[in-house]
Amino acid sequence: MKTKRIYNFIIIGIAFAFTGCLPNDYPEPSYISSIGTVVNTDESNLFTLMGDDGIQYIVKGTDYPDFKPETDTRLIVVFNLLNQNEEAHTVDIHLTGATVLKTKTLLPLTLAVADTVGNDRIANSQMYIADRFLTMDINFYATGNILHSFNMVHDSILALNSDTIKLQFRHNAHQDGQSQLYELKMCFDISELKDYSANTDSIPLVITVLETDNGMTVEKKYNLMYKF
Repeated sequence: MKTKRIYNFIIIGIAFAFTGCLPNDYPEPSYISSIGTVVNTDESNLFTLMGDDGIQYIVKGTDYPDFKPETDTRLIVVFNLLNQNEEAHTVDIHLTGATVLKTKTLLPLTLAVADTVGNDRIANSQMYIADRFLTMDINFYATGNILHSFNMVHDSILALNSDTIKLQFRHNAHQDGQSQLYELKMCFDISELKDYSANTDSIPLVITVLETDNGMTVEKKYNLMYKF
């Protein structure tokens, strides 16, 4: 079954070009960045994307002059390469498209929250931490007719000076059917967790996710280190 990729975020437009079709003055074919975090203190259409891959993508020109993402927006950009500095890990780019990722904060697992976030399984997931964001690639089944919701919850009362913090990923399918496999990328801001760490520079996280394994629902645990 083919997976449908959906983005619960804004699509600005993705443009791909082939070398043979380019005019002579066009810089280069389009590239896609890693996921990154926007730095844009001037609220400009020329901003910097701090890529999770360690590269700074510096927008020097754009096809979308009205697109001015705020600082801390999680973003993927499509671009033509203008210049690069391998030693500094920076690239100057001309923006040809972008995708803004849905970003959420953590929720406390109170009785009221538990009634709304659900606990439906997903097909599978991958995740990593960069900067202060837990970024997930989620596969789940749906009909495409009902909007699913996704959240990350923690204990309603976090103990100070914790050695490990436990989180739960929650999916609410809203009683939707399971006819087609979909993919979703989203981020969670986990910066508040550093206030509960016993260490000054990092804290281990255990993230529990209900997933499908050989047709069965299993509780999978992902162990990640949040460094700050």
